[in-house]
Amino acid sequence: MLMVVGALYPATSLGALPSSRLPKLSFPPSVEVTEISPDLIRNGMPMRIYGFRSNHRIEDVMTDMQHYLEERHFVVGKVMALGELKTLGVSDQKHFINIQGQRVRHGQSSAGFVVITPRPDLYEPKMTTPSIPLPDDVDLLSHELYRDGDRMGEAVLAISPQRARYVGNALVTGFEDAGWGAAPNEMKITSDTIAVYRVLTKGDRVCRLIAMDQTIDGKTIATIDVTCHN
Repeated sequence: MLMVVGALYPATSLGALPSSRLPKLSFPPSVEVTEISPDLIRNGMPMRIYGFRSNHRIEDVMTDMQHYLEERHFVVGKVMALGELKTLGVSDQKHFINIQGQRVRHGQSSAGFVVITPRPDLYEPKMTTPSIPLPDDVDLLSHELYRDGDRMGEAVLAISPQRARYVGNALVTGFEDAGWGAAPNEMKITSDTIAVYRVLTKGDRVCRLIAMDQTIDGKTIATIDVTCHN
């Protein structure tokens, strides 16, 4: 059902992001690839994500994938079910492939995605450092870097025990101190949930910042979501 082509090289910084270096997966005509993500690094792990759909039931898709990959000497796990979601893990000497899919809402067709990464037992992720000026009292949850042609992107998700308005304004101040300014077409958003929303620019880079308060297990924390691209 799918085939790995190419070789994998580690990358740990924005300038060293993999482009065509990640292995490519090929799919049969019965599985339509609907989306291919840019090569990206998420929390230090290089990966590529494929979206797919099929006119076949997800159970049949998973069975076909198992048989096809076993014939090509991949180590194939068992299909696991999480409600309607079906998952399958596959590996070779260098790579790990995670396949997930489920039945679409109407009919017997299916859709899902495939993620390819280095094998976690062979590749130790090295957490990348955000270029975003995060305040000291902010804990980083996720850092993502990607390249899509000449477009370079970065995404940060973080939390703080402080209130979102305080953390968001502190982050805006950090951007401004680093020479960033308000985008000419910046929209002003007022919301009961969003405490701070800003779009900032510097040169050809644009960053969108959202800070909001959320209550988890009875405690209010601030969540900070920042995405940047050129």
